[in-house]
Amino acid sequence: MPTAEVPMKQGLGYEPCTFMTVEKDFGTPDDFREMINESHRHGLAVLIDQVLTLNSSKSRSPWYNSQI
Repeated sequence: MPTAEVPMKQGLGYEPCTFMTVEKDFGTPDDFREMINESHRHGLAVLIDQVLTLNSSKSRSPWYNSQI
């Protein structure tokens, strides 16, 4: 389940355009928060494996692009 919004559906969660929201096909940030809280209520830990090295060019700031 991608934990960040991904611009292309075939990206499988890689190359997110933003790390600040959940992929909309999987719900809202509130849905994600509720899933985590419900998991904790049932004694389950939630681990997030997020690849931070593969970013979409849409997520890169002007500063990043000026350094290339």
